[in-house]
Amino acid sequence: SIFVFYMLLLGIIFFYYKRNIRRQMIMLLLSLVFINTLISPKLLKNEVVFFDLNEGESILINSKSEECLALIDTGTGENDEITNYFKRNGIKRLDYLILTHNHNDHNGEARKIINEINVNNIVVNAYDNSEFANLNKTRKVKSNDIINCGKIEMLVLNPNSNKNENDNSIVLYGCYYNMKIFLSGDISKRVELDIMKKYPYLEIDILKVSHHGSNGATSKEFLEA
Repeated sequence: SIFVFYMLLLGIIFFYYKRNIRRQMIMLLLSLVFINTLISPKLLKNEVVFFDLNEGESILINSKSEECLALIDTGTGENDEITNYFKRNGIKRLDYLILTHNHNDHNGEARKIINEINVNNIVVNAYDNSEFANLNKTRKVKSNDIINCGKIEMLVLNPNSNKNENDNSIVLYGCYYNMKIFLSGDISKRVELDIMKKYPYLEIDILKVSHHGSNGATSKEFLEA
């Protein structure tokens, strides 16, 4: 597209005094620009992106082969970091926006993303009472539910009862390119140990530690297990 764009631009300059040819090239150039604004290159990569945000966390699963583009949490929305990332990378659609719990450092940019990106499905925990809990695209999940994003299956390990906001976090476990990934939201040590007892044979290749590495999360027993 970039090559054709510059060739047309050079053609317009070269045929500047030949009005008919110049007009046709201008129309082709405008058509190329218009088409490129409609086509999203989101499925060109296979990656899991952990955003380095000033505050909060956000994780993007982008898979061409598995036909899945899912964003887990958004950070606070300071400087519109996630939305700007989408614009820079031509991402205009999300299969899933998963908001683990109702804290601003996890859903602060969600409203802007929903307004500017075509979000097909929104997922919140079963006890979420935020503005996103009652949208017509929203699904509430709890322990043992399954989220199918394209060919990627994510098992919900938490919540299983109404606790505090952090301990109500959606915890996800899924396999991506034979890597088993555990995304733990902001759950405490107590909930981690409950999950360990309920699912004693989990194998984890990549652990996103809970609550930004807080002292109240990610116990030694959990890591050893």
